Amino acid sequence: MDQKRELSRLNRHSSIVGFASLAVVLFGFISLLLYLNPTIIGVSSENVVAYQGNWIWLCVSMIFMLFGLAFFLIAGWWPRRLKWIVRSQKAKPMRLYLDIKEDSDITSYYALLHSSDETSGKSEWRASIWLKPASVKDDVGKQFDAQVYFDPRSGKPAIIEYEKGILWIMAGAGSVMKLP
Repeated sequence: MDQKRELSRLNRHSSIVGFASLAVVLFGFISLLLYLNPTIIGVSSENVVAYQGNWIWLCVSMIFMLFGLAFFLIAGWWPRRLKWIVRSQKAKPMRLYLDIKEDSDITSYYALLHSSDETSGKSEWRASIWLKPASVKDDVGKQFDAQVYFDPRSGKPAIIEYEKGILWIMAGAGSVMKLP
């Protein structure tokens, strides 16, 4: 398994999210230009009165720019954290079982983890998978040896490396649960 390739896959995914949030910021900036001076972006001088100084464009611009910047910072935080964890933390060997939950709206993949030295096979952790390799559909219902990287801040699994690739765990409360 090539860790460098998996990191570039994470980078590509987070770049798409970053570009989407920057597009929202750009729309906010265009709205600000409509409020300040619409002729800069090609509005004819006959239509300037409909835009320039109209408070709705100022409100729209502030909302889109603030939400776009906040989304850019928040959405980029977790991939940066995952990259730091995989580069700085030591992995723990565990057993991985992949599970799937299909609804009419969404298909969710879960990783069930238990210690590799445990013979009972009882899972210790249940983690929602955020970014997964394409082969994960074929791996559902199978067990694998895995290397699990734990987030030192929360003590929960954050990254699961197994023979087919890396499973990047979702951020947020409830995405990783310690099982009884």
